[in-house]
Amino acid sequence: MRWPTRLSLLFVAATLALPACQTLPGKKIDKVLYGEQPTGTFTPAGLPDVELPRGLTYLPNKSTVLHSGERALGEFRFKGRFQGEALADFLDDHMRRSGWRPVSRIHLDRHLLLFEKRDRVVVATVDEGTITTHLTLLVVPQGTPAPVAHRPAPPAEPPAEAVDQVPLFPEELQ
Repeated sequence: MRWPTRLSLLFVAATLALPACQTLPGKKIDKVLYGEQPTGTFTPAGLPDVELPRGLTYLPNKSTVLHSGERALGEFRFKGRFQGEALADFLDDHMRRSGWRPVSRIHLDRHLLLFEKRDRVVVATVDEGTITTHLTLLVVPQGTPAPVAHRPAPPAEPPAEAVDQVPLFPEELQ
């Protein structure tokens, strides 16, 4: 095939493809470019007071969960197609609604959110990848701190007069 024929076929293909892209509804384009927006919620097993957006998939092989009665403790890992900022905002809003007190939120290369209740602390980490976003919930118990053992008093220091008598220059030794 000759060069002008290839160029004309490429032009025809681009001309036909361009209007097809413009006729897609905006929401479908947003979903392809930015991932799903959080809509609807579910409650993970063992975490009755934590709501997560539908569209997250629980990763049991990458999670470490300890059950303590009705509530679970440990590291819960999820993945989904969400914008990192939107998922962090969702968590911030829904954790407050569920009675969690926000302690801190910071965004460096990932979003870190810290929440607490009377009996537990949750550290939420949102890592946004090129295709998927990963959510890690670290749920740990919050208890009263153990009493601090009293340390014995340090031994008394030597009197300061002896320090003042040490010569600073070798000429003073004569």
